Amino acid sequence: MSALTPWKVGASKKTVLLCHLGALLAVTMWGGSFVATKVLINCSLGPVEIYIYRFILAYILMLIICHDRLMARNWRDEFLFAVCGLCGSSIYFIAENTAVEYTRVSDVSMITSLSPLLTTLLIGALYRTERPGKWVYFGSIIALCGVGCIVFKDGMPESDGGGSSVYAFIGNMLALGASVSWAIYSLVLRKLNALYTAQFITRKTFFYGLVTALPFWAISNEPTTTLSNFLRPEVLLNLGFLGILCSMLSYILWAKVMGKLGAITTNNYLYIQPIVTMIIAAVLPSLNDPITLLSCAGCVLIIGGLFFSRKPVWASWAGYRRLLQTSGRAPSDYLRMFGPAPVLINTGVNGLIGMAYILLTGGDLNGPTVGGILTIMGFSAFGKHAGNILPVMAGVSLGSLVMDW
Repeated sequence: MSALTPWKVGASKKTVLLCHLGALLAVTMWGGSFVATKVLINCSLGPVEIYIYRFILAYILMLIICHDRLMARNWRDEFLFAVCGLCGSSIYFIAENTAVEYTRVSDVSMITSLSPLLTTLLIGALYRTERPGKWVYFGSIIALCGVGCIVFKDGMPESDGGGSSVYAFIGNMLALGASVSWAIYSLVLRKLNALYTAQFITRKTFFYGLVTALPFWAISNEPTTTLSNFLRPEVLLNLGFLGILCSMLSYILWAKVMGKLGAITTNNYLYIQPIVTMIIAAVLPSLNDPITLLSCAGCVLIIGGLFFSRKPVWASWAGYRRLLQTSGRAPSDYLRMFGPAPVLINTGVNGLIGMAYILLTGGDLNGPTVGGILTIMGFSAFGKHAGNILPVMAGVSLGSLVMDW
């Protein structure tokens, strides 16, 4: 059986790996967007106002990059772009931003991570020839359990900031609506990916997202922020992060990746959003949200669910077992030797080992230590695996016992 079978036949190994890394980068930035949105709301910006400013910036940049063609090939495609703008932009982000205002950021992150499951169910219901197999459902459920471990690691909160449970319920329902909206966007995007470039799709989505957001802004009665408040450094930095990285760059990556990996596999990466939120909370002392054992268990379940969502499952793990038998001496190009799946498994396992080592030795997850963990993960494609990093870590720990600090 070909090593490319679990993904798309015909795509090179490096192309497939780059697609997975692109999806990972996009959801990492989207995970950080929850915190940026909360900061802007605390700076007295409204949910719809945040969306308008964010996507005006993103659309202007996209228009500079992609301006050769303004209209779609026909009015049917133009209508599909309008649906993308409505479901994948205005409704999704306005509902998400408003949900953050009503309930905990972690709750919103959890509920919007239902999008992969909803996408899977919609595809199975609409396309008989593309009904997902049992491993897709099984992997999605495992990953969803992992998301639950992270979000509810401190119990079941009623609300955030002392409000009544009614407000928390409203926020949760808005987040659920955003999740449904994103699933619809993913289905429509499948049709457009075969006809248009990722840049053109992204620009059209932003345009119709802004157009369809204007009625929401008109009926929301949100006061417009003052110029002095808008020019505050924290407001400009967070809006720049949301508009340039979380909107323009992430949408281009997402459209390209979905064209290669498909809607189900790509959307399964959305489960990583709560992990990003968890890490940001641990690194920033002001958030006072340390990583717990239950959080680490959630990470394991999420990463496991991502790989269980593709079949044959055991082929990927068999490749990882063969990878562990290598010495890791240079040159050890694991991507060329074993393919993308074992390399990604190795990357995830090494990252968990690095995080566990820091926590077990009483260290803190701060900038330098997280940078060290990411370095270990980066070299997981070129020689590093559990068999040759654990002895080094054990030696360092033993040596520290006899050192006079």
